[in-house]
Amino acid sequence: MLAESLVLNEFIADLFPQSSLLPSDPVLRARARLFIDQFNKLSDNFWGVYARGEIDGLLPSIIKLQEVLPAEGKGPYAVGDAYTVADIAISPRIGMLLFALENDLGAFAEGEGRKTFDTIQTDAQYASFKRYTDAIRNRESFKKVVNLVCVTVFGSILSRSDWQGVTGGLQGVVYPGTYSSSRWEGTHLIVAR
Repeated sequence: MLAESLVLNEFIADLFPQSSLLPSDPVLRARARLFIDQFNKLSDNFWGVYARGEIDGLLPSIIKLQEVLPAEGKGPYAVGDAYTVADIAISPRIGMLLFALENDLGAFAEGEGRKTFDTIQTDAQYASFKRYTDAIRNRESFKKVVNLVCVTVFGSILSRSDWQGVTGGLQGVVYPGTYSSSRWEGTHLIVAR
């Protein structure tokens, strides 16, 4: 049985090589894996934002992640023009992060989420990340699936006062009945369509 989303993503890419989900060029394939690895190294700074209110590490992590994004004009996705397993791996996480920041939902101080979201959207030093996340967020599959996942995960947590009742992190149940790690991981495959 295969259960790990990254393994499943590559398995599907191998089954359907014409999909270009895993680039045929070995350098691009390595860049896709490097991008996933870099994001995973920084992922606690992304998760910690809304789960624990640890917003201070986010912007430096975005700058670090930008180091492995293509230069402007070299394609909107992690390794260029094609949407690959690298993008599939982090699209749901990026969706959750931006949803939480934009709606100021998280364990951070009131107003900090929206302030950080606005900084990412307007500050030139985050332009590469914004360009990347805009490309991801404008995909039809993202709009159909990840936005639904955000609403499902956050459930009826639509205000700061509702958020105060949330306990734990996103590695387990955040809001009763709305989240499990297996449901979250499954979204990686849905986004790939």
